Amino acid sequence: MKPVDDKKSFTKIFTSFIKHEKAIRAFLSRSVPNNAELDDLLQDVFETAYKAETNKKIENPKAFLYGVARILATRVISKKSRSIIDFVEDLTTSSDIPHDNPSVEQTVSDQQRWDIFSQGVSTLPPQCQKVFVLKKVYGLSNKDIAKRLEISVSTVEKHIALGLKRCADYMDAQESNNANVHILADAKDRKTGDGSK
Repeated sequence: MKPVDDKKSFTKIFTSFIKHEKAIRAFLSRSVPNNAELDDLLQDVFETAYKAETNKKIENPKAFLYGVARILATRVISKKSRSIIDFVEDLTTSSDIPHDNPSVEQTVSDQQRWDIFSQGVSTLPPQCQKVFVLKKVYGLSNKDIAKRLEISVSTVEKHIALGLKRCADYMDAQESNNANVHILADAKDRKTGDGSK
């Protein structure tokens, strides 16, 4: 991109956005099913692209708009993935839900497991993560996800299965690593004669 040298170039992004707004909206709706969020994201795409154009000349405004849309949609999906744990915590800490007053140790253990699960979700491949978030956070049906992402229902099912397996494997590996750390710490304490942790 070259520095902007004339005022006419400031209108390229605006003109391209107006021309391709419906297509960009359709592109974003594959990642963001909520209309209010979609409107906000569409506005963010325009504002980000327009601000960039004030500093640099955009050679291909349509491609630039789609690039900005893809980046911002990916950020939304990543944020939603991280919010899975918050969503579930809100449900499980609600005063409306009866519980058996878990011990401090159980609460800490549960929190650690949710943290590990959230980290596992963030390691999924982008398309798998997108499907997983649409299913687990937004609660969409497999058919709705397939329609939004323009993939088959069987592909959606495969992504969900892969997401669950990878998250479970990730959690197992992390918990195994944590157990090994505790075993090594205990062995070191016994070797040094210090029974405290």
